Amino acid sequence: MVDEILHVFEGFGAYTVYPDLLELLELIQQEHSEVVLGVVSNTDPIMYKLLENIGLKPYFKNHVYLSYDLELSKPDPVFFEAVLHDVVKQHPELLKNSTLEELKTDCWHVGDEENNDLNCPASAGWNAVLLDRMNKYNHFSESFERAQRSLHQLYTDKIDNDSGKSWQLSMKQVDAIQLSERRFVISNFRTLSQLLFPSTSNGPSSN
Repeated sequence: MVDEILHVFEGFGAYTVYPDLLELLELIQQEHSEVVLGVVSNTDPIMYKLLENIGLKPYFKNHVYLSYDLELSKPDPVFFEAVLHDVVKQHPELLKNSTLEELKTDCWHVGDEENNDLNCPASAGWNAVLLDRMNKYNHFSESFERAQRSLHQLYTDKIDNDSGKSWQLSMKQVDAIQLSERRFVISNFRTLSQLLFPSTSNGPSSN
């Protein structure tokens, strides 16, 4: 039974690849080849099989950084330091016109957990983007009342998710919210595409 459950979490049985993510990955691959794409995740080696099974592995190449392998995990800012050091090791040309510290301003981390994926990378000097398709943290609400998510709720969010419903809702929100110099909130990757590449993206404008 355990083997069967693990097999489900190795592909489309448990995960959905949203069209807007594929659009952004294709845009970067075709028009911004200088961008290094990576996966930075608190998980184990099942991620390698998952990326292969859902067709995303070619986009990330040798830049998959897992807590299991590095023996570090978010929200430890050292995790992000380790990732950047390895990226520079593989691409030494990045240091041609910038210091390691200056490179952090060109690093963007995107994820769906406020602490691990928004606050933590920002504190490490990266630009951080919270992807909140269902407005679970209330950043897109008029009340300005922030919602806190417990660890249990975060796990439930990932399992109990209607991908069709979250896709439809997320595409209705076209604005990016800037919380601070390095912290942003978006509802979909088309908005992120416009935020990162305003001159080449066909997506909506952002604030």
